[in-house]
Amino acid sequence: MAFVLSNRGKQKLSENGYRYVYVKNKKSADGEKVFWNCEKRTSDKCKAIVHTKTGDATVIKRINEHNHSGKGARVEVVSARNEIKERSTTTQETIRLRLSLGQQLDSVLQP
Repeated sequence: MAFVLSNRGKQKLSENGYRYVYVKNKKSADGEKVFWNCEKRTSDKCKAIVHTKTGDATVIKRINEHNHSGKGARVEVVSARNEIKERSTTTQETIRLRLSLGQQLDSVLQP
């Protein structure tokens, strides 16, 4: 399990090509658990849920199986995209270099 950022800068949990979104209005009674729903909960009606320790990506419990396949390369793409965004705001790199990094992302996505 690893944390990744969404397009909007929100934290998501990623594992084996599946991504989970934080359930913001649900907390455990003892405050020790964080709840995550599959990001395909709405679009694919996937009911997979994981519970992790607060502030950690360690899975405590899994509920339900995914009803869709995971996308293994997606994690790499999201990580690379986030790196490009970060570099574009913190460095003076040229646009040509940024385009080159974008093309590298495209090559990861193609079979």
